[in-house]
Amino acid sequence: PRRVYQRPEQGRAKGALVLRPVGAGGGELVQRVFAGLSSRSAYLRFHAATPRLSERSLQRLSRREPGRIEATLAIFCGEPIGHGMCM
Repeated sequence: PRRVYQRPEQGRAKGALVLRPVGAGGGELVQRVFAGLSSRSAYLRFHAATPRLSERSLQRLSRREPGRIEATLAIFCGEPIGHGMCM
């Protein structure tokens, strides 16, 4: 299921935050979220220096098994800004 959260207008930043499951084409969006991380944020998230996501890591972060592994993307104003997983 997709959830939409409306954000009240604050200066120039306005729009909707959409939380959606990673699905078809999700790998590209996960890659874009990762590209937006600082090197420190990537280190804290992956516990290692990670200049880029390997194909294997990208597949793991994009995988969903309903009821067992859930992967979610946060999309704001059409841009992916976050990724989360629950196992």
